[in-house]
Amino acid sequence: MVAFGCLANTDGDMQPSQSISVDGSPVGVNGHSTKISIVYNTSDSDNQLPGIGFRVHFGSEMMSFVGTENAIAKDLIVNGDGPYPDDSDWDNDISTDKYLIFGWAALNGDWPNTSLPANLVDVVFNINWETPSLVSVTTPINFSKIDASEGYSFEATNYMMNILPATWDFDGNGEADALTDGLILLRHAFGVSGPSLTNGVMALNSTMSSEEVAVAVEKAAMIADVDDNGEVNALTDALVVLRYLFGMRDQVLVDSVIATDATRVSFEAIEQHIEFFMPDGISPSTQSDTAFFVGDWKVIHDAIADERARINGELDWEIYNSEEMIPCMVDDIYSFRSNGSYSYDFGDSTYAFTVESPVFAGGDEVQEAENGCRKNLFPFDGNNDMSFEVNEIDGTLILNGKGAYIMWPDMANGIDEIPQPYFAPEQRIYNFTILGEDEIQLYIQGYFWHNRFTLERVIDN
Repeated sequence: MVAFGCLANTDGDMQPSQSISVDGSPVGVNGHSTKISIVYNTSDSDNQLPGIGFRVHFGSEMMSFVGTENAIAKDLIVNGDGPYPDDSDWDNDISTDKYLIFGWAALNGDWPNTSLPANLVDVVFNINWETPSLVSVTTPINFSKIDASEGYSFEATNYMMNILPATWDFDGNGEADALTDGLILLRHAFGVSGPSLTNGVMALNSTMSSEEVAVAVEKAAMIADVDDNGEVNALTDALVVLRYLFGMRDQVLVDSVIATDATRVSFEAIEQHIEFFMPDGISPSTQSDTAFFVGDWKVIHDAIADERARINGELDWEIYNSEEMIPCMVDDIYSFRSNGSYSYDFGDSTYAFTVESPVFAGGDEVQEAENGCRKNLFPFDGNNDMSFEVNEIDGTLILNGKGAYIMWPDMANGIDEIPQPYFAPEQRIYNFTILGEDEIQLYIQGYFWHNRFTLERVIDN
């Protein structure tokens, strides 16, 4: 397997150094998550220093940040904040466009106070290779310096990671087994489809459906031509893989099962090809909170969904105008797109405030109207460019753009009631709690008042 690193971001020769690198040779697989373990060391073995700060750079075309695991907790200040756009090209590599920030700072200068080298943190990414056209590509994991301890230089070894289109683990349990994955491939090569493809041959710890397994096998077509004759056949390619998964090696692996027009014929080459795509414990893709939001949502209007509380020691939640608002808001749709755009569609009307919130009054001419169903006026008519961000560490949803809001347009961060359209904020921040696969609760804090409500995903029938 081709995987390599190169020394980068070296800022001193005579000083002792603090170094950052990737542990081992991790690989990314399309549709799966991969874990990058970052290792810390010093050239003089000193584990009593003030700390370190650095960026981890990656290309978002194929990789999306999920989160961090197993970070050294001592004096941890910043744990994977971001991702930020790399407009300054801190790593001098135009193929990376995003970065994460990490930082440790010890008040007593005793960091990390553990044996070196030490595993600093595991960074988890999802791999999404939309149009795989090769058996593998590479993508960089780079580092750049934010700060190093006084008297120490910063050294980082960048890493070039292989991205594979698929592995032999079709049922997603992290392993490639003969009596499950091997038989699934063989059945598929014989033309079996539907439930019969997986009936009786799924691993007990698989969490995938038969349909998902079928998709996984289709994705593996690019790697399943083991003898490289341009076709995937049951009694050659699939049978070779099955033999390999049963533990057969050397010449017996390929005897009588290599196509006459094959270009990959030796058992050494065949073994190398199969081993290259072994899963090695790679996990199924972990859905990020950002990906969770993507789709269309509506507010649940029931006795517990629309609530307002006033700061008085502990928050005391109470139902707020649910029955009055339901007819106006029942068809309101809030949409989050994978490109980061945000929009809403209220149809012909939504619930609009008048006397209480002149934002919706449109000036004095409708000042006497009562609260009720009507169209919102600019900037709350959805005609502005709006976007969203999700901070998965803080658990916050950020809406960007004048007029961007959910449920309560009159409330913004630190503001109970926006007095006029001119004062509509450019950004609103909601705390969120994921309640289920298709349900999420949002919470926004004004000045005295707090509002919370629940959204459910709109699923097409």
